[in-house]
Amino acid sequence: MRKIRTSGLTRGRAIWSPGPLSTLQYCMPCEQGVHIPSLMYLPILWELWPPEYFLNWGYVKAGVKSAENCNECGECEEKCPFQLPIREMVRENLKFYESVRAEYSQN
Repeated sequence: MRKIRTSGLTRGRAIWSPGPLSTLQYCMPCEQGVHIPSLMYLPILWELWPPEYFLNWGYVKAGVKSAENCNECGECEEKCPFQLPIREMVRENLKFYESVRAEYSQN
């Protein structure tokens, strides 16, 4: 059975439906081209899809690749009417993605 990460998403889950994470567009567009919505969805997508699909899905890969452009300017947080710690959440979700990728690349 695969491990499902639940800690760290408490705030996001509390407001998931309906709420700011159901649209995830208040912070867009990002001047650096980071696709914030796909990065915010990573743990949720992990819970929904089999590992082989999640790790190879273009939506996920494109979002993770776009994160390389983030300079942590904070503009996304200034736009967010819900005052979410977007930069922190994105960093946390990227770490989660990397840990999942590392775990499943060994199998």
